[in-house]
Parts: sequence; C-alpha cells; structure tokens
Amino acid sequence: MMKKIATLTLLGLFAAVSVSAQVTDQLKDSINQIRQNANLEAKDQRESAKQQLEVKKAELENQREVAKTQLEIQREEAKQLFEAKREEAKQRLEAKREELKTVLEEKREAAKAQIETKREELKAKIAKIRDEKKQEIIQRVYDQVNALNERLTTKMASSLDQIDEVLNRVRSRADKAEANGLNVSEARTAISAAETAIASSRNAVAVQAEKAYSFDVQVEATLKSDVGVARQALSTDLKALRDQVGSARDAVKDAATALAKIPRVDEAEIPESSSE
Repeated sequence: MMKKIATLTLLGLFAAVSVSAQVTDQLKDSINQIRQNANLEAKDQRESAKQQLEVKKAELENQREVAKTQLEIQREEAKQLFEAKREEAKQRLEAKREELKTVLEEKREAAKAQIETKREELKAKIAKIRDEKKQEIIQRVYDQVNALNERLTTKMASSLDQIDEVLNRVRSRADKAEANGLNVSEARTAISAAETAIASSRNAVAVQAEKAYSFDVQVEATLKSDVGVARQALSTDLKALRDQVGSARDAVKDAATALAKIPRVDEAEIPESSSE
C-alpha cells in the first residue's frame, strides 16, 4: 500500500513538473512573442520616423529652392529696374546736353547779330575821335569783351555737363541702394534739389550767352571810363553766373553726402544676370 502511495506521489510530482515545464515554455514563448512584437513595433516606429524626417527634409529643400528662385526673380527684377533707370538717366542727361547746346547756339547767333549791329553803332560813335589808334583799341576791346563772354559761357556750360555727370553717378548709386532695400528718401530729396540747381544754372548760362556788351562812348575824354563800364558789367554778370554754377556744384556735393550717410550704401550692388 505504501509503495502504491509512493508511486502515485512520484507520478504526481512528475506530472506537476511536466505541467510546470509546459507553463514555463508557454511563458517563454509569450515573452519571445512580446519581444518580437516590441521589436517590430520599434522598427516600424523607426521607419516611420525616418520617413517623416525624409519628408521634412524634402519639404525644407523645396522651400529653399522656392526661396532661392524668388530671390533670383527679385534680383533680376531689381537689375532690370536699375538698368531701365540708368538708361533713362543717360538719355535724360544726353537730352539736356543737346537741348543746352541747341539753345546756346541759338542764343549765340542772336548775340552775334546784336554784336555786329552794335559794332557798327560803335564805329559811328568813335568816328569823331581824331586818334585812329584809339579807335582801333576801342574796337578791339569791344570784340575782346564779347569774345570773353562767349568763351566763359561755353566753359560754364561744359562745367554743368560735368556736374550733371557726377549727379548722374550719385543717382545711379541711389538706385542701387534702393533696389537693395535701403532707405534713400533723404538722398532723393538732395538729388532733386541738385537737379533744380543745375537746370537753373543752364538757363542762366543761356541768358548770359545771349548778351552783347556795348560801349556807350560819349567824348574822347571819357573813353577809358566808358569802356570800363562795359567791362565791369561783364565782370559782374560772369561772377553771378559762376556763383550760380558753384551753387549747383555744391548741391551735387550735398546729394553725394546725403547718400554716403546711408549705412552699407557702398555694399549695395546689382547682381549680374546669368545671361550676361
């Protein structure tokens, strides 16, 4: 009986051990399955994160390309606008020169006619002077005075062309700065003032070029003073004209100074297009 009980007990223990081994195997299988599932899920998450990162990289690259394209378009538009303004300024400057040249030629022709008429009048006035040498001197001085007026008005017209060229360079720099987003309002105001000063000076040159200076000769005793009156009149007129041209030059300097005050103005450049 005892043997039977012992045998049953051993069988029970073997059965229990067998069941325990089965449970342990099942637990191991479950744990392995959980691990596999976790690994698969982690792998999926990594793949998903990788794909999202690739998508974001692609979006960022696309945004950079779009921004780059827009910047190139803006630069090309700025370059075209600058070139259009530069060409317009060039044509305007050339038109001013031609206009002044034409006006001066017309004024000088009118002045020549007056000078010739007044020369004949002067001859009649000095005919009563017995000293022929004095007559010749007076006529020569008359011609010299009017020739000096023609020469100096021509020189001042040329000076205004040079002043206008300087202003054109200032205007070009202002266009570049504005195309690069800089505030050039103060410089524009100064440039406009310089343009007005130059235009006024051109008109003054034209008016001066038309003048014909004559000698109001009365008697032989006052010849020197009579000639001096005409010389002084010319000197006064030319000084006023020089001052006006000088004011135009100063106005251009003011425009250049106003432009130079703008931060980074000399760094402003218009990029060359790829086609050039």
